[in-house]
Formats: sequence, C-alpha cells, structure tokens
Amino acid sequence: MKVLLLNSSIQHFGRYSGYDRMFDFLKKDIELIYNDKQPGWVRRKLINRKLWPTYNQSKYGPYHFYNKYVEEYLAFNKALRRNPDVIHFSFAEDSLGYFSDVRSKLPGTIKLVGSIHQPPSWWKMTNKNIQTLKCLDALIVLSREAKKYFDSYLPDKVHFLPHGVNTEFFVPASSKESSSTFNCLFVGNWLRDFAFFVETVHRLNATYSNIVFNIVYPHQPEPTHPLFQLIRYDNINWHRNISDEQLLHLYQQADVLFLPLLNSTGNNALLEAASCCLPVITTQCGGVNDYFPDELIYAIKKNDVQEAMDIFGYLLRPENKGHIAAKSEQLGKLLREKLDFKVVADKLHSLYTSL
Repeated sequence: MKVLLLNSSIQHFGRYSGYDRMFDFLKKDIELIYNDKQPGWVRRKLINRKLWPTYNQSKYGPYHFYNKYVEEYLAFNKALRRNPDVIHFSFAEDSLGYFSDVRSKLPGTIKLVGSIHQPPSWWKMTNKNIQTLKCLDALIVLSREAKKYFDSYLPDKVHFLPHGVNTEFFVPASSKESSSTFNCLFVGNWLRDFAFFVETVHRLNATYSNIVFNIVYPHQPEPTHPLFQLIRYDNINWHRNISDEQLLHLYQQADVLFLPLLNSTGNNALLEAASCCLPVITTQCGGVNDYFPDELIYAIKKNDVQEAMDIFGYLLRPENKGHIAAKSEQLGKLLREKLDFKVVADKLHSLYTSL
C-alpha cells in the first residue's frame, strides 16, 4: 500500500515529539511517499501564474496560507504520477484546501484521509470552513468530543484514533538527582491557560519557599503576555531551543508537570510526561479524559486555583511520596500498553486498509 503524506512539521518539535512521528512506526508494508515542499524560484514563478489567481484564503479559512496551497498543488501532481492508495493530510486544519476543489479529478481509487488536532471550540471561534473536509473519505479526530461534533457534518466518516507517544524515548530516569527543592515543570504554548498558571505560581510562591519552576516555552514572553509577570521571581528557569535529550531530562528530574489548559484534544506534553511516570496536574477539559483516567492524574476544574493549591499541598507532603509514585507508574504502564506510537500506528494501518 502506498500512502502520500502531506505532513506539517512544527518547528519546535524534536525527533521524538509530535503527531508526525507516528508515521515512523507504520508497518513495513506501507510505502510512505513524502510530499515535495516549496519549489525553486523558477518553478515557483510558473506555479504562481496558475495558482495565485485561484487562491482564496477566506474560502479555506485561517491558517491555510498560500504556501500550503502550493504544497497541495505539488501533491496533487505527484498523486497523478505515483497513484497512491491513500493521501493523508496529517494536519488538515492548515493543509487541506486545494484538494477540496480538485477531488473529482483524482482517480476514484485514491482515498483521502485527514487528521485534525483542534477542538470543536477552535473551529467555532475561527469560523473555519468545515465544507473543505467533505472531500475526505476518512476524518481522524483526537478526542471523542471532536468525533461527536464532526459526526453531524461527515456521517460515518469520522474516526477517533488517539494521539500517541514514543514510550521508548520518553522513559523514567534510572535514578533521580537528589534535591531539597520541589521541581515543577510547565511545557508548551498552544491552548495553555497561562493566566491560571501565573496566578497559581503567585500563590505557591507566597506559600512555599522550596519550589522551583522550569518553564519550557518556545518564545521570549512579550510584556503583555501573562508569563512576563514571572520576571519578578528568582525561582523560575526558562528553557527554549532545547534538544530532545534536554527535554527528556527535564521530564525525568521534575516532581510534577503542572499544565493548566484552555482546551485540548491529544496533548504532547501530557503524554510525554506521563510516559516518564511524572505526576500530572491538568485541567478537566476537552479530550483529557480520553487519554488519562481521573484516578491516575490530578485533574482540576477550570479557574479553581484553590483546588490546584490543595493538590500541591498533597504532593509536597513526604508521607504521600509512595502513593504518588505508584499512581504515576500505573499511568506510565497504561500509556505503554495503549498509547505507544506502535499501538496507535497499527490502528491507523487498520483504517487505511478498511477504506
């Protein structure tokens, strides 16, 4: 089986993180054909003469930029030459537009599959054109909430296939560095509840003197960003442009991942931390419960800072250390069994062959 993949690598993801890493674990009977990225300037000028007059971002919605339109055009022509069995848009939110107009020009034997990562609330807020998805033969969503929402638009075509994690790389440390401080880790940018995080940090610093915060954030916070308020504290360590190994070390040496969210489907940081058997505090929202049972994480209600403070108080008490570790190990075991990339890739393989 041949699969033409239109992937969207995200700059701050490394070799082991992100949705596109799942394709590395597909069975060997799948021949992956990667799409061409941007052409050279001479060919680009020729393509622009044809494509630019037809490009209409208002039709395809925000985040579908012209460079994606060009990549789709290149993929369409490659599909005509290579005749794949499946064309998979790994981030259909921003890479599917042109194909919705030219679907009828493809051989009927070629099936179109799209994966979307944003929660229904994002689609409503951005007024993204869902009609572009109707050219797909299968739509993959990363939460049951999203499946329920899109079922009404694409009946019998929507499949909940969970996000996964590389459990061979994201593993617990063989030994942990001894420290008198409590190491709290925050990772990422998209759909994080920064205001809640910062308010909780204020409260924690006013209550405890032994907490250190490690923040992995890909940008320099602007003065208007909530994170900028943390400039007043000396117990904040900032990390960006770090290697995969440095990120792994941060997970392994942390005492907790504190990741308040505005919404979620599948979340890389939650999966990676849990795979490292790190206790997780996060928000009850979106698809969190599709991945993590309530009894194995520390779930907080939106905007409930006191609940977060109570959980930190529990985690900081030495007599709870054994129970906390056992709970985290059970969560790590669950991920290895059900959400390892190999397991998720097998489910994707089954979907391909069913079309």
